[in-house]
Amino acid sequence: MSDQPLPLPYATLQETARQSPPEVQAAADRDRRQHHRRSTHRSWVEVDGDAYWVVDISLGGLRFEAPHEQDHLGAEIAGVLVYQDDKSMTRMPFRAEVVRVDPEGGTVGATFRNLPDTQIDGLLVILSSVERAFNEARSLQQKEQDRRDRIAKLTKWLAILTLLGMAGIAGYLVAVGA
Repeated sequence: MSDQPLPLPYATLQETARQSPPEVQAAADRDRRQHHRRSTHRSWVEVDGDAYWVVDISLGGLRFEAPHEQDHLGAEIAGVLVYQDDKSMTRMPFRAEVVRVDPEGGTVGATFRNLPDTQIDGLLVILSSVERAFNEARSLQQKEQDRRDRIAKLTKWLAILTLLGMAGIAGYLVAVGA
């Protein structure tokens, strides 16, 4: 990790007001459409000594939970993106520009800026891990749904057989005159 740049302290980040807020928001809307986003529950960002859960991530940027009063559109942030699963942990330093602040949801959207090849490789590793976790979770959900469907079918057939059995017993009792 010594060959990777250290993240800048979050408190010392400078706001870059190169674009007016409507232009920044328009750029954010375009970015949102350019890259496939995937929700993640195993990632966080470390910024200025604090850790914030990542809500979703894409090749172009990420959205994370953060105190919104500290972030402004156009602000530059630097930190470390971390992904951890049962087998490994991947850490990737990053620089990003805040393109969206959602005070109601308590999230900040940021677009990655000037990622060198090694960081892009790290991001691709993280995105692959996030996608694999998503597919595994979806597969487990599908298996659970299939199990519920089989139980519902079995319950339905047992109810039908029970009714048929009761009707058969009732018919037999009527036939024997009981």
